[in-house]
Amino acid sequence: MTLTKRKLRHFLFLICTVLLFFSFSATGALAAEIHIYVDNKEVQCDVSPYLEKGRTYIPMRFAAEPLGAKVTWDNSTKTATFTKEDTVVKVTQNATVAYVNGEAKTLDAPATNRSGRIFVPIRFVSESLNCYCQWLNNNVYISTDGSVPVTNTDFKYLGYYFTYNSLPDLKTYQNELTDVSHFAYDLKADGSIEEKTYYQTDKFVSEGQAISESAGHNIYMLVTGFTRSDLTTVLSDSQLRAKAISEISAEIEQRGLDGVDIDFESVATNQRENYVTFIKELRQELGAEKLINISIMPRSGANETWLDGYDYAGLAEYADTLSLMCYNEHYSGGDPGPVASYPWVKNVVEYTLSQGVDSKQIILSLGSYGYDWPEGGSASSVYNSTAITNAQNHNATIYRDTVSGCLYYTYTENNTQHTVWFEDAASLSQKASLAATYNLGGVGFWKLGNITDSIWAAVLDATNHPDADAWQDKATETPNYPERALS
Repeated sequence: MTLTKRKLRHFLFLICTVLLFFSFSATGALAAEIHIYVDNKEVQCDVSPYLEKGRTYIPMRFAAEPLGAKVTWDNSTKTATFTKEDTVVKVTQNATVAYVNGEAKTLDAPATNRSGRIFVPIRFVSESLNCYCQWLNNNVYISTDGSVPVTNTDFKYLGYYFTYNSLPDLKTYQNELTDVSHFAYDLKADGSIEEKTYYQTDKFVSEGQAISESAGHNIYMLVTGFTRSDLTTVLSDSQLRAKAISEISAEIEQRGLDGVDIDFESVATNQRENYVTFIKELRQELGAEKLINISIMPRSGANETWLDGYDYAGLAEYADTLSLMCYNEHYSGGDPGPVASYPWVKNVVEYTLSQGVDSKQIILSLGSYGYDWPEGGSASSVYNSTAITNAQNHNATIYRDTVSGCLYYTYTENNTQHTVWFEDAASLSQKASLAATYNLGGVGFWKLGNITDSIWAAVLDATNHPDADAWQDKATETPNYPERALS
């Protein structure tokens, strides 16, 4: 893919930024194996590097020699001394202060003794020795001569553009977004693709698309199929499939788009193979140069047989990415509960991986909204800020559910009790960190127009984005809500 100006800016910014954050899964299982590359050559250690409190540790000898430094160990003071040309770095075991040419430096990741070996934080050592370093997709890349390390920079930040209300978020977060999917077309039973005026395609084309093109985003037309009978009619008929694919291809060419996002929901079990065939035929029509993303129903276990219409591995064979729509675990017409609990999202990711889908093809899409359920009725959706204001107006206490990680409260209005569940920066950050834990290909946001600077900053931080630090000053501190298990 061509390196756009926006991606080039990020690429250059990466060489002077180090974000070595990683997390363990909720079950305590270790994350994927870490690899260290110096000048694009992998460093072979006799013991594996490890992560602790978001920092990567490596045996001191393997941290020094590949960087062109010499290291000595003073056992009496438990101090490692790294020397490279005119630079001397001293790091003492378990100390929170190190010294670079005699100048004290505060450490948040001190050297440690692990099984009789001295491990040092590779970030601090490499930067102190005037090397560039970056963390990406379970790998640490270090450059000793000032050149840009060759790395995988394809982690996606996908925003769903819904209506004109999405435009402010598109403008605000354009530098970090990599992909934008415009929610504007529907598949009809006759195989035609209908543009819905509600989604204001004309305004996206006249304003939003220009922003995305300038920022270097991949732009998709999103085609929905929400009616099971219509989907069955089209998917089971080769001529109707061909008609739909032809119209999609023509629209992509006419608008100068980068690809298509297919969002077919409620696919019948007996259409499982036909859906794969549709994507295969779509790939044949579009060729390799156009992108295919599938916004796919999230499945958390084999017992959810109503989702048997989705062959995850089969679809992934022909699509570039699968965007797991990890929201609506509890929906407006159902019982109150979190929109997406952390355990549920984790199970969805693990189930999808268990089906043979490459982790780098998975985009973890999250919803930055909530629901307000009146007792005995259907819920209405609420934004984060609206939910907080409503709680304040009703003098309701907001709790953080210790099981789901989400926020909830109850209030009474017109003699009717309401239950509200919603997301915030902390709950979304926790779920977004799964993209790093499982080495996924990106995160998605349903939808642009619902995001706050605090949410944006938290998700960027959880996914190791090079702009994460720049957003922290714009973020509002997350309140310390009282915790209570409810879900």
